[in-house]
Amino acid sequence: MKKAIFSFLAVMLFIGSGLLTAGNEKESNNNTLKSSISGKVLDYLTSESLAGVEVQIQGTNLKTYTDLDGNFSFSGLVPGEYEITTSMISYREKAEKVQAVPGPTELKIRIETVGR
Repeated sequence: MKKAIFSFLAVMLFIGSGLLTAGNEKESNNNTLKSSISGKVLDYLTSESLAGVEVQIQGTNLKTYTDLDGNFSFSGLVPGEYEITTSMISYREKAEKVQAVPGPTELKIRIETVGR
């Protein structure tokens, strides 16, 4: 009887560990299906990095601002087409469509001053 119980527990442990592994693989696959969009916003003429530019994904509530080096990033996105808008005082607002693929998508966005 003890052998039967031990065998049953060993089989259940083996099956349970397989299910845990399968669950982790599925979770891992979900992560690879996510997209991220990151990039740098630059002055159109000087190619200088611009800090404090508002970057937004249209049709969502996702918005961020560029850091001191002009960088921005959005993560955890579903792959697909997005419209990214940038705006900053004394610069023209710019909208750009981007196709986000699974994994990272990198952009360089050049914006013009209003006077140009």
